[in-house]
Amino acid sequence: MHINNFKYMLALEEAGSINKAAKSLYISQQGLSRVIDSMESELSAKLIERSHAGIQFTETGHIFLQHAHSIIDEYITMQQRMKSIEQAETSESPLDIVISPYASLVLFSTIFPRISSREPLVVSEWPNQQIDEALCDGGHGKLYLFDWVSNRPSNYGWSSLSGEKQNRVCIEPLFNSKLGLMCKRNSSLARKPIITMEELTQVPLVCYSGKDYLQSMDRVFGVKSLSNVALKVSNTTTILSFLRNNEDAGMILDELTYAGRSEYISDFVFVPFDTQALLSVGFGYCKDDPLTARYKLYISIFKELLQLENLFHA
Repeated sequence: MHINNFKYMLALEEAGSINKAAKSLYISQQGLSRVIDSMESELSAKLIERSHAGIQFTETGHIFLQHAHSIIDEYITMQQRMKSIEQAETSESPLDIVISPYASLVLFSTIFPRISSREPLVVSEWPNQQIDEALCDGGHGKLYLFDWVSNRPSNYGWSSLSGEKQNRVCIEPLFNSKLGLMCKRNSSLARKPIITMEELTQVPLVCYSGKDYLQSMDRVFGVKSLSNVALKVSNTTTILSFLRNNEDAGMILDELTYAGRSEYISDFVFVPFDTQALLSVGFGYCKDDPLTARYKLYISIFKELLQLENLFHA
């Protein structure tokens, strides 16, 4: 559940109707209805009753609103706390952050603006392999925010680097996201509670053609050896079209990415794998290049913001 969902419900409480709330939020009435339906499904609870006269919150809905007000208040408190960053010494050079493509997709439009608006940042997007190499080459005075795929929650050995090289790198993990298969809602796969590795080898797969994605999938699932990879493209529209037109096709995806895209939720379902395969995101830096107090402060704030975000993606 995203923070905007809570804001939407508070706007609905104030407006008293879906139509008025949607106008105040500058979204479509259908879009707001889908958000409400999704929240009720996620919570397994009825939050509102609809009628020609408008909407009424159920008893459960009023309990939800109490929590929503608390969450938004805490969110505002966090924003106010971040204003203290403005008091940091401006004579220092900007923080130098390197971010991987996936971490950028998940965090750059949400967490990053709340920090970068308070302090000058130099943000560069690098592929994961380049980040691996830089970390093992001393770090170069940068802080790295990146992702890796592992077979168990405690495994932060994110790449094929040797143990000796990995021991030179410190990791500050932020969150994990389950890996699974995204498939059509009316497909036979959608009715399964989990997808086994045997079933994965029999499903027509579509994959992003990005090098990082293919390397990560290969490390965990042996994608290169899978004979059922039917399509490799970089265009999301083409991928969704392929999935819609192929009844039992699927795409290997993480749960957080699925939950964050409305065009995915409307037509597709996410079914987790029967393994503990995870996509993890965290900060990394070289032991030979210890963090300054400013970098430590930013990691602390990132973690606190993610704790709020985790409420919305739990």
